[in-house]
Amino acid sequence: MRSERSTVGVGGASSWKGGLARRWRPRTPEALPKTLEGLLSLVRDYTAINLLLTDGKSLYAFRRCAEKPDYYGLWFHVGPRLVLVASEPLADVGWHPLADGELLAIAPDLSLSRYRITIP
Repeated sequence: MRSERSTVGVGGASSWKGGLARRWRPRTPEALPKTLEGLLSLVRDYTAINLLLTDGKSLYAFRRCAEKPDYYGLWFHVGPRLVLVASEPLADVGWHPLADGELLAIAPDLSLSRYRITIP
């Protein structure tokens, strides 16, 4: 029988994707922070995790770095009719960093919600 830890995996994008897909229920913005907290409590051997996720309506960006916080970044920019997310700012002005352990939710109307994920 596989343990909970082996089901999630100890690293790699595919094990995170599978663990997240199984656990994010219901697929709502409110359920995602608890899902990420649960996955982070199971996986400890990583340098950084930057995720872009969608539920088919909204876009979610998550940043976690265990090492080198100046190197492993995630940024967002709000424009007139768009929100951009990138691992590096694409210009010198108007980009905002996501904090370590921060989840940014971008709704279909481009409104933003920010969540703080508890890091175990």
